[in-house]
Amino acid sequence: MDSVHLIRALTSGKVICEVIEPEWVEYLKHENNRTLVEEALEFQGADLVSSEEQDFWFAAYQDISNTEDKKRLRKDLQHIVTTAEPIMTFMGMVMRALGEDTYPDIHHSFYFGTVLSAIEGSEVLHSELVKLTSKPLFKKASTKSKLSDKLAAVVTVMMDEELVITDDAGSHYIFTGKLAYQMSVIERIMLAQAPEHFKEIKDDEQNMELF
Repeated sequence: MDSVHLIRALTSGKVICEVIEPEWVEYLKHENNRTLVEEALEFQGADLVSSEEQDFWFAAYQDISNTEDKKRLRKDLQHIVTTAEPIMTFMGMVMRALGEDTYPDIHHSFYFGTVLSAIEGSEVLHSELVKLTSKPLFKKASTKSKLSDKLAAVVTVMMDEELVITDDAGSHYIFTGKLAYQMSVIERIMLAQAPEHFKEIKDDEQNMELF
């Protein structure tokens, strides 16, 4: 394992996900390896952060007051905000096409043919796909006439965004941890900028879970 390559990937803003880089995730689960990476990131003013399940990792700035860091973070956040709605719409469409009742998460998968068949047999899903292709993120799909081509173009964008990968040349797709990472970025920014307000939001969420 080349730790230098891993550290460079983290400092460049890459999300190290169990689905895409299982060997790197396994490397970081070992304390000695993790300490080595943490010390390298600390020297560069960043922390090593993971999900609770340690299925994805990323580097987070310790101080976002630096002008260059702030510019990069603002750009990343803007992309997350503008793409969140169409991405969640796609995930909801896949969920309904598969007959499931929870949104796909890391490691969840779908077969292209299964989703396409469900869309072809449902006016509701058909309409959802057409509306989805009107979103700027999926604008290339709007030029396609066949449903299969529209869906393929949408899935290609999802792959470009590293939100899904394929393990068999285009029929079986697996969701990565990228979306969960994006949500965690928003959470960290809210916590840094308005910790009291963020605490109130978290408290409200916990109270709602009691019902």
